[in-house]
Amino acid sequence: MALIRCPECGQKVSDKAMHCPNCGCPVLKKHKGGEVRIRMTPIRSRQKVTVSTPWRTLWKGRAGDIAVIYLKKPKKVKIKYHTGLVDWGAECEGILDPSTGNRYSICVVEGVLKRGICLQQVDFIDSDR
Repeated sequence: MALIRCPECGQKVSDKAMHCPNCGCPVLKKHKGGEVRIRMTPIRSRQKVTVSTPWRTLWKGRAGDIAVIYLKKPKKVKIKYHTGLVDWGAECEGILDPSTGNRYSICVVEGVLKRGICLQQVDFIDSDR
């Protein structure tokens, strides 16, 4: 279960709820079919992560979270694990398509000299069990 914001009042609501418990707005109906979930694999402890398009940020959170994004059509996104002064950071690009699959995971790719990340479509996320 993930928490989303109600489009009317802005309160946090379960993504499985039919209506907002605060204002009664039908939450599930407005977002049906366009939900995409991405498991942000932890690389460093609670590292900041953003999912964005060239024009706007779609999601902000931390490594270890599950990003819930609502899309009407496929979008090319950039996923960035932010760096601090001494922390390791990485980024990757990919296409999120809610019509072909709505679950993705960030995979860590180990190289000889450095580490990278990639976006991969998966059948289920740990929270689905």
